[in-house]
Amino acid sequence: MSDEQQDGTNTGIIFTPTVTEQKIISVLFVITSTLSIVGSFLIILNVKLDKKRTPFRRLLLALSACDIVASVGYMFQPFLSPKDAEGAFVWTVGNMITCNILAFLTQFGMSAVMYSAAVSFYFLLTVRFGLKERKFAKIERWMHIGILSWSIVTSIVGVSMGLFVSFWTNQSHRSGLLGGKLSGE
Repeated sequence: MSDEQQDGTNTGIIFTPTVTEQKIISVLFVITSTLSIVGSFLIILNVKLDKKRTPFRRLLLALSACDIVASVGYMFQPFLSPKDAEGAFVWTVGNMITCNILAFLTQFGMSAVMYSAAVSFYFLLTVRFGLKERKFAKIERWMHIGILSWSIVTSIVGVSMGLFVSFWTNQSHRSGLLGGKLSGE
């Protein structure tokens, strides 16, 4: 399928899966997200049951919690995207409210990626450069503050300004919860 309509405008849709492919993709979203949620929950349980409190375990706990948020967002994307959007999947039942919720969860879920980087940074400093965990704990506090602040702020700002709407609905303007248009149409 071409991404240009008969009038020559670009729809932005490059490929639309068949109904069967849409159903398979939707089920795969649920399966993979469920496995991720279960795995992250087991990591959280393991960290909480063990009495050791180290910077690595706290980073792993935060990473797993943020991964659960991201996985919940991914799980529901095929179902809660706007049903009237161009290219909507067969089982889609969402509206703009559910779209904004998904956008918030997806954006906040980027914190899991940032926590993965934080774990890598932890190993770089402690293993490669021999930094003691006690000294890393001072850095760790700022990592949590930075990652969570960035994730929360960008999620709220993105949803309130409607920055994620055009991605899901292919609209040429963006109006968010605050109501204003951001582009000059």
